Amino acid sequence: MADPWTHALNLDRAVEQGQLGRERIAQEDYEGAKPLVRQFWLGKLSNDLRRAMRVQDEAFVPARILLGYLQGYFLYREVSENDQAFWPNFLKDLGITDRRLPTQLEYDRLWEVLEWHDETRGCLSWHEGTTRDFIGTLDAIFHFKALRLNALKDSFVAFYQTGELAPEARPYERVFHGLRQAIDLVLAEEELDLSSEEAVLGVLEASGIYLGEPNPIRLLFNRSSQALADLCQRLKGKKPSRPSARFRHKQVRVKLLEPSRGVEIEPTLSRRPLLEGWRVYGKVTLSDGRFKRFSWVPRLSPDGAPYPEDLEVSFDEGEVVRFRLDHQAFALRCSKPVWVFGEPLVG
Repeated sequence: MADPWTHALNLDRAVEQGQLGRERIAQEDYEGAKPLVRQFWLGKLSNDLRRAMRVQDEAFVPARILLGYLQGYFLYREVSENDQAFWPNFLKDLGITDRRLPTQLEYDRLWEVLEWHDETRGCLSWHEGTTRDFIGTLDAIFHFKALRLNALKDSFVAFYQTGELAPEARPYERVFHGLRQAIDLVLAEEELDLSSEEAVLGVLEASGIYLGEPNPIRLLFNRSSQALADLCQRLKGKKPSRPSARFRHKQVRVKLLEPSRGVEIEPTLSRRPLLEGWRVYGKVTLSDGRFKRFSWVPRLSPDGAPYPEDLEVSFDEGEVVRFRLDHQAFALRCSKPVWVFGEPLVG
């Protein structure tokens, strides 16, 4: 397995060779360089990311590594439609979980990098007045809004059906060509489980189709396990299936506290009876197939009346689902043991 410096140097070379704003960043390099990128982001390895350094007899520029990492982040992560969720999600992906926004020094270092590089300098933008527009600038460089799942699917369907690529999707033309090649084969495989990344990649490999990096199938599955299946349904002229809010356990009733279209809530993933004080696990699935698990503990009042549980499940991309679980868990404290330790068994 390559060490983080090898992956970081690969990012540096990719940006040095003019691949910024395009799609040719390997997922392994994006993931593998993350520990070092976190140190650069925090200013622990260098206060000036524009200054060249050396490691393993190789020269590199930390600014190029950061830009390569950003390219990988926008390729391999689903970026929220809500710009307010951008920084919390970015920091969390980088492994920084104790705050939701960059520090002023981190904002300044990033802006210095964007001002320094020839391919990014012309994309700098500001809000009204002199406030720096980081989200607008990053989108102008990396076109990440075109890669948000719904926009990506719309652009690809148009490309597949007409051969024309939407202007906002042009930086990802190579991804779309690879995806079209894969889709042609996938559509012919009627028994293929389109919700299994491993199964889909296995069929493509067995057919001798090499998609290169970034792999468009992996790119789709990184966003949603349902994305490929929905895309194929659209191309077949069928309406993609959408789950609805419902419960799957006779002891629990689910009530949405806020309107949420196409959301499925499973209050428990087991068919076992609900017992007071025993933790159970459930799952919330959004309309596009993204899901998140949660846990809760059924509670009862002193006289045995069940307490309703109000829960909130937040997705990294900014969606929040709020719901109430009305349950009828069994109160074990009211039961009577049939045998006490130390007493003889009666046959």
